[in-house]
Amino acid sequence: MPLISAPKNGPPVWITQPQKKHLAVFTSLYVIGLMLSVMAATNLFTENPFQKNYLIMGILLVLAGYRTAGLWLTYFRNQNSNPA
Repeated sequence: MPLISAPKNGPPVWITQPQKKHLAVFTSLYVIGLMLSVMAATNLFTENPFQKNYLIMGILLVLAGYRTAGLWLTYFRNQNSNPA
């Protein structure tokens, strides 16, 4: 079974019914991307990342975190509605 599969109609399964492996992959990608983006933009932590010229990067990182948190919430809602 592929890691990310999509049905013929509707949203992909990893959005509506995420599994633990989906959470592990997307959370690790988010954390790695967050660290690499901050390191690249701030010259390896020699500058403060909370400057006005890093606003767009900050917004993108917050939105990615929001989507990752949404994936976790969907996982927990599905677990509570389908006890095994």
